[in-house]
Amino acid sequence: LDDPMAKARYPQIRGQFLSMMTTLGDDDARQQLTKISQGQTPEAVEAQGALLMTRWIQGGKDAAVQQKVVDEFKSIVKAHPDNAGLASIAMEMAQTNPATSDIQAALLKVLQEEAKGPQAMQMADMLQAQLKIKDMENKPLAIKGTTYDGHPFDSSQWKGKVILVDFWATWCHPCLEELPHVKKAYATYHDKGLEIVGVSSDEAAPKLKKFLDENPDMPWPELFDAKSAAAGSWHSLAEQFGIRSIPTMFLIDKKGILRSVGAVENYQDEIPRLLMEQ
Repeated sequence: LDDPMAKARYPQIRGQFLSMMTTLGDDDARQQLTKISQGQTPEAVEAQGALLMTRWIQGGKDAAVQQKVVDEFKSIVKAHPDNAGLASIAMEMAQTNPATSDIQAALLKVLQEEAKGPQAMQMADMLQAQLKIKDMENKPLAIKGTTYDGHPFDSSQWKGKVILVDFWATWCHPCLEELPHVKKAYATYHDKGLEIVGVSSDEAAPKLKKFLDENPDMPWPELFDAKSAAAGSWHSLAEQFGIRSIPTMFLIDKKGILRSVGAVENYQDEIPRLLMEQ
């Protein structure tokens, strides 16, 4: 811990570790975390939030438990609006088995109305985008655009098909790491009714074309928005849907209903299930 950066990070890492161990039922970790939380220092305040996070997780998807945690969390944030660690804890809660979208909205309200500072604003923006995307689920959706080689595209043409929409880019390392699994899904299920459309946020069409030429096992359409690329922005569809990270994947069922906006987590399991639906 002679390194200044290590010293600065140590309290946060210790808090995360103790929170994890407390969640797993370690009494010694809970005692240590409780002791740290008794005070008004930034570390103590974050420990208070970490204790609430353990209650959130241990309570499962119980809306009453989560709402009580949110209420107590709001009081802590109100008293310490500039604590950046609390903003991160709010985001973690919102992404960890929230019982309802109303609970997520309540956490967003805490960030927007009580927290201050750039990190809180960033977390609020990300959470607001996630809620916007989540609200699209179980509603009709057609993906429309232009392919990288200038052809119009409309997913409505794939009636009766299960559609995987892959928001990605060739510069995105996590996207490239996921790509072999996407290719495997296409090879396995295309003949059974799966279609894929890529929505690329690449900077230039020639770079995308070169990549696709080198990957002939990606025969699905790839949408590209030259205007957005020239402006240094992601594809206009990604901007329209409020996507803040890639890869992001949507799954649309045979009836054209958007069934999942978080398909990147489980598309390999969900595709065969949706293909079995009538």
